Amino acid sequence: MTCADCSNNGYLLAIGGADERLQIALGLCEGESVSLLASQEWHVPGQAARFLAPGIKNMLASLGLTASDVSRIAC
Repeated sequence: MTCADCSNNGYLLAIGGADERLQIALGLCEGESVSLLASQEWHVPGQAARFLAPGIKNMLASLGLTASDVSRIAC
């Protein structure tokens, strides 16, 4: 995967929740490329907001990271 503006290296959190599924992914931007570190998906019609914060927190914690380590977010 490539990053449109990876002038600054760091963690990228991607969130998708437009359909009945909630998807989150975490990548590491290095130069012009992004390495996928973790991803998760839930089928939660009409309840994505309920799962979003705990899902992000658990994903970051499993990698020893916190929200302050994320330098960019894509939705």
